[in-house]
Amino acid sequence: MALLQLALSQIHINVITKVFASEIGFYLFLFILFGLVMTFSLSSMKRDSKKPIYIALTIAALGSGFVYLRMLFADIATGQYLTMDVAMLSIIVSILSLVIYLVGTIVILSTRDRSGFLNGNTSKNTS
Repeated sequence: MALLQLALSQIHINVITKVFASEIGFYLFLFILFGLVMTFSLSSMKRDSKKPIYIALTIAALGSGFVYLRMLFADIATGQYLTMDVAMLSIIVSILSLVIYLVGTIVILSTRDRSGFLNGNTSKNTS
């Protein structure tokens, strides 16, 4: 989802150019960046020591996404430059990303727990 979010960033950029708060671009950048880092850190999450890092990245991605959406809704509420119909696609993509990040993290961490990855056992060793 992070790569799709990066590919669709033009949708977000078109919306944030109409937003009065200048720091919204920073939170959008963090949201996309943390999502990408989460995606790429999955390949090295074979050890127990990587689990807290992945959880921290998930919290950072979710937090920056919530701040981005909150700022977007606050600007829509003022009704000055941005309206709901202009920002709807960006809001849908952002909410969908947040849900996928959260559900994906829960599924990945629960399946890694059961398959022995957290103990460093990447193969079934019967010795």
